[in-house]
Amino acid sequence: SFVPLPSYDLVWIQWTTMYLTDDDLKRLLVDCQRALAPGGLIVLKDNVIDEVKGSKGLLEGRYMVDADDASVSRTRGHLLDLVNEAGLELVASATADLQSQELSTCLSANDWTEMHPVAMLALR
Repeated sequence: SFVPLPSYDLVWIQWTTMYLTDDDLKRLLVDCQRALAPGGLIVLKDNVIDEVKGSKGLLEGRYMVDADDASVSRTRGHLLDLVNEAGLELVASATADLQSQELSTCLSANDWTEMHPVAMLALR
């Protein structure tokens, strides 16, 4: 229940939302938005599931649970729905495909074939 003054130009959230429920994630986004100074941004960086490639293992068509670490990887569409439900505006976005040919040359086959794309969202 930490509620800072609205004075932050940037709030960076990286690889933590995978351990939050959908409701907790929306609450976090709302709290972070309240902490922003005018013109401030929230950057959310987390794994996402490719809705086509990962469709076989998706639960409710929206997310996948990793039994090893209890993390949740959401589809990009579901993540954007949660952002919208929290009342935030998507300002910019990019997705890094960690299975790209360039990265696959520096990782073992077992490492890179199981990696999910990483979404980077700038929100306000």
